[in-house]
Parts: sequence; C-alpha cells; structure tokens
Amino acid sequence: MLKHFASEKSVHTDPDTGAEVIRWTGSPARDNHLYFTTPSVTRDNRWLVIQSERLGSVNLFAVDRDSGTIFPLSQNEHGTQRSYCWPIGTRDGLVKASPALDPDRNRLFYVQGDSLWRVELDDAERGATPQHVWTLPVGWWGAFNHVSPDGGKVCVPLVDPRAFPEGLRTQRQQMDIGPRIIDALGLTSRLYVIEVATGAAEVVAEVPFWCTHVQFDPTGSGRMIFNQEGHRLYSHSRTWCLEPHGAWRPLYDEPDDEFDNHENWSSDGSMIVYHGARSEKPLIAARRWDGSLIFETVFDGEHIGHTTPTLDSRGFITDGGRHVSVFVDDNAGGMRGQRLCRHDCNQVLNQDDHVHPLVTPRSDSVVFASNVLGTSNVYEVDLA
Repeated sequence: MLKHFASEKSVHTDPDTGAEVIRWTGSPARDNHLYFTTPSVTRDNRWLVIQSERLGSVNLFAVDRDSGTIFPLSQNEHGTQRSYCWPIGTRDGLVKASPALDPDRNRLFYVQGDSLWRVELDDAERGATPQHVWTLPVGWWGAFNHVSPDGGKVCVPLVDPRAFPEGLRTQRQQMDIGPRIIDALGLTSRLYVIEVATGAAEVVAEVPFWCTHVQFDPTGSGRMIFNQEGHRLYSHSRTWCLEPHGAWRPLYDEPDDEFDNHENWSSDGSMIVYHGARSEKPLIAARRWDGSLIFETVFDGEHIGHTTPTLDSRGFITDGGRHVSVFVDDNAGGMRGQRLCRHDCNQVLNQDDHVHPLVTPRSDSVVFASNVLGTSNVYEVDLA
C-alpha cells in the first residue's frame, strides 16, 4: 500500500475580496483537481479528488476534506500516457485526461495502461485497490471521459492514433496538426460507452473528426453532448448532440465571426452552456437541446476565461484575468460580475497550468488550480 500524506491544508485571506481561500495541496510537484467537465468533490462532501506527480509519476489521490489527509488511489509508475493535451508520454502510464468522478457513489474511473479502472474512494483510508473495468483498443488516444448520472456507464472517447505523428511536443502542435491529419486521411473518433457492472462496451457513435469532450445529460435521458476539436478548420460546429438511439447532429451552426469553446450541461439538463468569442469579444451563451437560443451575452472590457454554470444555472464561474469570478443576470439583458478571489495563475497553453474553476456539488464553493507558487496547487473559495 502506498503511503498517505499528512494534511497540506492552509488558509489565507484574499487581498482583493477578503474571502477565505483554502489551499489543499502544498507539494513541490504538480497538483491539480480534475478537469472541469467532471466533479472533483463528492456530493457527501467527504472527498476531494486530485492528480499529483508527488510520487514521480502522475497518480490519483483522495483528500479527506475533514482532516486534509491525502490518500493514494492509483498505483502508476509509468509516467503520463499520451493523450489529448499531453502528446508526450508512454503507452503504459496514466491518462491525465481520463479521470471521471461518480460523486454520488464515491467512485473514480480512469485509464492507465490499456485499461479502464474503477476505485472506491471510501476504501482510501484502508488502501484502495483499483478494479479492472474494460480493456481499450490498442494504441488509440484518450481524452476526457464522463460517468452517467446513475453511475452505471462511462463514456470513453478515443481517436485513431494515426492522427498524431511522432515528434509532437506541445498541446498547440497537437491541436494544429491532429485535426488536419484526421481530415486528410478520413480518420475517426469512437465514442465507447462501457457498462460498469459487466465491462460490456458499445461504440455509440463514430465521427469523422477529433472528439475530446463528452458529457451525459444529468437528467438520465441517455443524451450526450460532445465536441469537435479544431472545428474552425473545417466546419462551424464545436458542440454536437448524440441521441440515445445513436443519431448525432450539431447543436447549431456557429456564425463566421464566432468561436465557441468548452460546452457544459446545466445541472438540471435544461440548457447547454458554452463560452467563446464573437468578433473577438468574450461570449457566454446557452441553448436548448434543439439548438434554440436561451440567452447570449457579449462582453466588452471583461476578461472571460473557462466558464461553467453554477448548480442553479443562474450564475457562471469564470477564470478570466487574474481572478475567479461569478457572473449573474443583471436583470437588464446583460450580466454583472463579482470577483471571488485572485488566482494569479500564468495560464499558458498547458493543461497543468489552467485554473478550470468548478462549483462543488453542494454549490457552496468553487475548486480551482493555480501555479502562482511555481507549480500547480489546488484551492477552494466560498461561492458567496
């Protein structure tokens, strides 16, 4: 059993807002919460899940939110596996993009080597033992996975490995070159849905572009949204809709002067929220499943970064500029922003140095990352 780590929790007062900010990690290694299309905190508020390189190779850990003790969940000694956002790596390591949390059952799913694994967070104190769920097709590159709301299925998007020639060094190179090769060679991405109980797998869609994000409808309808990475090279559709019977279509056609990014369901499934830019000005918008527009706000003079909705779908958490902020309806056809705290993160094009703010399942706080101290650490601030 891997050793646990004593609490690294510390608290400071934000100099701009006076908010109390928790820093959960303090190692010299990279420490990150999970990607913001999946929760990082369980609904019972017991656990915070992080990725950390404190053991040399990247591994997954559960932070006890009462004591701050950090318990290992995975047993990876083979570094980072090549995947979306991480083009450099091994074939046997852990896929950093892959962890997906089932917050209601305190289970974590992730890809390491050629397998999808499941680990029970509530076993962490006794020594969690990962359980094999499914064997992936050899060599296909992974991305951001997602768990169905009933915990019974995991969607795993994979792309043909011929899309990525040897020698790619950066995420920018991967995103510039991969979509062009996929289009030129007629390659595909496959959206696998895995039955957790049996390990049975089904390709629910095979699409002629690079898919890197998938999310189940939180209402349990069986619908999913997914993306086309690099979509501006070939079409005007970033966000796509997958019906339970397998038909898929774009959410809507983006206008020529718009660039959409980072789609997310609202917690009640009533809308799909996305952010991007219109004529180079920041944009937050939402649409219904049929593609009809619910609202959109184009900002002038505001910095809008990665955006996710609050659980009541009335606010939007962003990491633009130097702050984690929440924007809410101003009752006049626009939005007003409230700064929660500084993050002061240097957000280069590197997933390990992104803030990715995400509201916790209880909707009372926001988890985020920052490299303000040199390497990334995990923080939390109240959503007041």
